Amino acid sequence: MVAVRPNFHQPALFAKQSSNIDQISNGRLALNVVSSWWATR
Repeated sequence: MVAVRPNFHQPALFAKQSSNIDQISNGRLALNVVSSWWATR
């Protein structure tokens, strides 16, 4: 299982990486997309 914060990863790059990991692991990749924000101070 991989936890992902969407604002820290470029969507296209992450999709390609997760697709490769899914193929290597024979479809056993689980994604946990967590919410986050970027606070400016």
